[in-house]
Amino acid sequence: MRKVIVCIVFAISVLFFAATPTFAQLQTGTINGTVQDGTGAVIPGVDVTLSSVGVIGGNQQSITDERGNYRFINLVPGTYAVRVEMPGFRSVNRENLVINADMTLRVNITLEVGQISDTVTVQGEAPLLDTTTA
Repeated sequence: MRKVIVCIVFAISVLFFAATPTFAQLQTGTINGTVQDGTGAVIPGVDVTLSSVGVIGGNQQSITDERGNYRFINLVPGTYAVRVEMPGFRSVNRENLVINADMTLRVNITLEVGQISDTVTVQGEAPLLDTTTA
C-alpha cells in the first residue's frame, strides 16, 4: 500500500514539474501607452487604432481611459502600427512597432493641435421692395 502511494506522489510531481515551464512561456505581447497634448495634459476619449498587415487579430480599436491610457494585449509577434485620432488635433501614426513573445512595448504619443477651421455659409436674399403700394 505504501509503495502505491509513493508511486502516485512521484507521478503527480513529475507531471507538475513537466508542465511548469509551459506556464511561464507567453507567446503574445502587449502595446500600451499614454496620449497627451503638447502641454503634457492627458487626453481621455482618444480613438486609438492598432493595425498589422497579415497578422490575425492585428486590427483592433481602443479608446483612451480617463488617465489617457490605452492598451492592446495578446498580440501575436509581428510588426504593428498605432494610429491616434481626436477631433481638433493632428492624427499621429507610429509604424514599424515590432512585438516579440512575452514583450510589452510602451508607445506614448503627444498630439498637437491641428488646423481648426470653421466655415459659415449664409444664404438668403433681400426681399424685393414693392414701390407701388404704401
